Amino acid sequence: MLFGFERASYGPCLAEAFAIREALLWLKSLRMDNVIVELDCQMLVKALSRQTTDVSEFGKLAPTIAE
Repeated sequence: MLFGFERASYGPCLAEAFAIREALLWLKSLRMDNVIVELDCQMLVKALSRQTTDVSEFGKLAPTIAE
């Protein structure tokens, strides 16, 4: 039994989205900019580079990564 944690099952692309978001927030806290990020999930890359509203599973997460 875990306390304070939720058990969840995410697909690899969504897990990568959460991981990159956390990594970029960490880099921002260290005042590091001009970093190069490489991603494996093409669907995530497309979601992050869109200028339109995304209704996929990344729809709410993508704008928080791109900030």
